Amino acid sequence: MTSQFYLDFIGTLEKERDAYAEMIRLSAGKRDAVVEGDIEGLERVMDGEREVLAGIAELAAKREEQCGRIAEESGVAEGEITLSRLIAVFPDEELRARAEEARQGFIATVKELHRTNEVNRELLEAQLKNISASLTMFSQVSQVSGVYGKDGEMNDEVSRFRMFDTTV
Repeated sequence: MTSQFYLDFIGTLEKERDAYAEMIRLSAGKRDAVVEGDIEGLERVMDGEREVLAGIAELAAKREEQCGRIAEESGVAEGEITLSRLIAVFPDEELRARAEEARQGFIATVKELHRTNEVNRELLEAQLKNISASLTMFSQVSQVSGVYGKDGEMNDEVSRFRMFDTTV
C-alpha cells in the first residue's frame, strides 16, 4: 500500500469528522427550533440532517472498506479491527501521528454530537409532556356544581363540562 492510500484514509476520517461537526451545528438549530416552537424551522433542520446523514453513510462505507484493506494487508484479524490497532501498523511515524490526530478529533466530535442529541432528546420529551398535559387538561371532564335548575333552585347534581366533544 502506498503512502497516498494512508493519506486518503486519513482524509476520509477528517471528512467524516467534519460531517459529524455539521450534524452538531444542525442539532443546535434543532434545539433552537424546538425551544422557539418553530415547526417549519425544525423541518428545515431535519431536511439538512437527512442530507448530511446520507453523506456520512457514504463516508462510513468508504472508511470501512479502507479499514478492511489495511487490516488485510497488515494481517490484523477481522475481530481485532479498531482505528487504534490499524493506525499502529501505518508505515511511518508521520502518518501514524496524523492518523491519531484525526482519530482523536473524530472521537471528540462524535461524543459532542451524542451530548447535543441527548440535550435535544430531553427538550423534545419535555415539550411532548407539556403538549400531553395541555391536551389532557382541555379534554378532561370538569366537575361543576352549584348549577341552577329550570325552577331556579340550586341543583345538587353535578354537571359535566367538556372543552371538546369527545363522544362519537
